[in-house]
Amino acid sequence: MMSLVILLAANWNIGGATGTQRSQMYTNAGHNDKAFTEDNVFESPAKTALHCALMCNQQDSCMAFTFDDKVCRGHATVMTSHSPSGPAPGARSFFQNNGQKNCREETKSGVATVYPDNSTPLQVYCDQATDGGGWTVFQRRQDGSVDFYRDWASYQKGFGDPSGEFWLGLDALNTLTSRQTYELRVDLMKWEGTKGYATYSNFSISDSSDNYRLNYDNFTGGNAGDSLYGRHLGQQFSTKDRDHTTFNCAQRFHGAWWYKDCHHSNLNAEYKNSSRAPNMDGLHWYAFARNYDSMKFAEMKLRPT
Repeated sequence: MMSLVILLAANWNIGGATGTQRSQMYTNAGHNDKAFTEDNVFESPAKTALHCALMCNQQDSCMAFTFDDKVCRGHATVMTSHSPSGPAPGARSFFQNNGQKNCREETKSGVATVYPDNSTPLQVYCDQATDGGGWTVFQRRQDGSVDFYRDWASYQKGFGDPSGEFWLGLDALNTLTSRQTYELRVDLMKWEGTKGYATYSNFSISDSSDNYRLNYDNFTGGNAGDSLYGRHLGQQFSTKDRDHTTFNCAQRFHGAWWYKDCHHSNLNAEYKNSSRAPNMDGLHWYAFARNYDSMKFAEMKLRPT
């Protein structure tokens, strides 16, 4: 959500307007208010919004700043919905994106709200315990409490509860990965308790016009091995009512995935209460199981790089 933040105390006068004056002018401004980014004066890393304000104050040509994801941008002009002609002469405006784009800036694990496109809230689960934290979890299977054999519209929108079993949504995955570079991590556990993981670089999901195609650069490691390459890398997403394979893989194996002909992994398939998965329709990650035994736990997550 884009919203104004008045950073100056009432007695701190910059450019002829006090913090109190600016507060009266801009406190009620909404998320449609924006600085004109084509009139950039500077762009620089900054630790906090206050540091960004000080940078802007040091340049006479800087009339507004945006502080977003540790980047400070100074602007020569500004327009707000509440002040269509711009700020008062000599006044400076201060903007900050108050919402996290992803889980990197969260401090603890749990359900959180992020704003990947700076305006639309998205409820996610943040994992701060795994490999340094900062992970946005987008899929979890753990007990079979949620039905994953769903239609195309359900997988687009997402379903379930981020604190339990859930799928974040294909549209959300595209929004996230089209704005930043992400790595992918897949965490798994077998029924006897052995844990494994796999990681991939530059993970992305295309938009609906390309049927949410799976892309990444490289398998980067993990004891679970690579079960995306070959039959899944570069493939479009398929569900029971919209299958993009020649083998009707989603219906045949009761899942929804990036199938080709058909799978070495199938983590959105029917949850089994043991490792036994007749007809290869359980939660599979072939490189980890070395067969088509079903997993007890699976979780997929992404983190900006």
